[in-house]
Amino acid sequence: MINGDPTTPIVIPLTDVYASQKGELSWQDKKLLLTCDPHQYHFSAAAQFQLAGISERSRRIEVALTVLSGRIAVGWYVRDAHEFAVKESAGRGKHIVDLIVPAGTRGGQLIFQNEAASASRVLIEAIAILPNRPAA
Repeated sequence: MINGDPTTPIVIPLTDVYASQKGELSWQDKKLLLTCDPHQYHFSAAAQFQLAGISERSRRIEVALTVLSGRIAVGWYVRDAHEFAVKESAGRGKHIVDLIVPAGTRGGQLIFQNEAASASRVLIEAIAILPNRPAA
């Protein structure tokens, strides 16, 4: 669990990511290779950490990844509510997934979910909690 000032960027160590269901993790050049559970919409990996200040303001989580095959969803899953507070999907290629977790969200964890009909493969490069962007 990581705490911190909501205005200070926090890097989440990739070692905090763990496989779930039939997902598999391995290291590839300081990046985490996720081979997803082959079942569509099954959770394949997760990371649990605290979002400082979430009771008062939304928090931004940024995940840098490369989808090598298939399609992945990344989201903040609230187990007690049995739903995602926020979730984004990505197909093949390099992506920065930007998740804005709503203020007042209680608990939760970062989830990597397979969205393909077979085992997606994803390189997870970085995870960070960043300050919210100023309103335009």
